[in-house]
Amino acid sequence: LAAVAPRGSGAHHLSWNARYCCGEAAARGVDDVGFLEKVVADARGRVAGAGKVFGLGFSNGGYMVSGASRLFDGISPWGGHDPLDAAAARPASVNATTPTPIFMHHGSRDGVVRPGGCCAGASCCCDIDARSGDVCAPFESVFARWVAVNRCSGVERVHVGRAACDRGVGCAANTTACLHKGLGHALPQFGPGPTT
Repeated sequence: LAAVAPRGSGAHHLSWNARYCCGEAAARGVDDVGFLEKVVADARGRVAGAGKVFGLGFSNGGYMVSGASRLFDGISPWGGHDPLDAAAARPASVNATTPTPIFMHHGSRDGVVRPGGCCAGASCCCDIDARSGDVCAPFESVFARWVAVNRCSGVERVHVGRAACDRGVGCAANTTACLHKGLGHALPQFGPGPTT
């Protein structure tokens, strides 16, 4: 097991160019997908027996791993996800052909990347609304798209601590999304195991 933690770019605030989010990297058009392709290839070459590479990202990093899902064997975006709701609007926004394990997390009180859709009556963080042409998607809609991509036959709800988690059933790849009650734009703290 090895962990690789690449950092975004920027003179004042590190960021990733995840199409619609955020900061200097997006403004400069940095090819961060190309950069991550090299990081993943390097990790596979350096780590003996590296069979799987997973992408985990928080906030802008969540947007990044979502938008670059094709590079990874699984992803876990936290507090940030690709804002587009339908693959038809932008086919690359969700890996539309290959099932990919995903474990999404979001805070119910996130005021930066709103769980109900980033453009819910106010300007979005980091001008995401301007970049995406107001095509914003609620957390649940993005999860529903992944349920379709991963060919799940249904969804079940479980509770883990203060989180309500929807889990895909009969999926070609693990498909889970947890909405953490009372959590803002932050990483969750996990509680006791699942209950039904």
